[in-house]
Amino acid sequence: MEVGASPTLKATALSTLGHMAHRRAAKDTAKMAEAVAYFERSIAADPTFVDAQYNFGVLLEELGRFSEAAARYEAVLSMKPTHRLATLNLANTHFHRGDLLGA
Repeated sequence: MEVGASPTLKATALSTLGHMAHRRAAKDTAKMAEAVAYFERSIAADPTFVDAQYNFGVLLEELGRFSEAAARYEAVLSMKPTHRLATLNLANTHFHRGDLLGA
């Protein structure tokens, strides 16, 4: 990545790498850690990048880290309230945590 690249461009590239690593990892937790690291770096570069927030939430939910996934979906919805998949996935995280009313 070029020095001085825009935060959004950097976040996009890192998010794409995270998404690719997540898909390659299947259920290999060591490889999932690589995807987690890419998403963390992407969000650090641009916390307003909705795709990174959402895709990181999907990964965290898959890892069973439901509270963290919920926080990512909430971040998405604070930036884009009409994001239907984030709304659905947030409800799923509530369900998995036993919060049926929240779901």
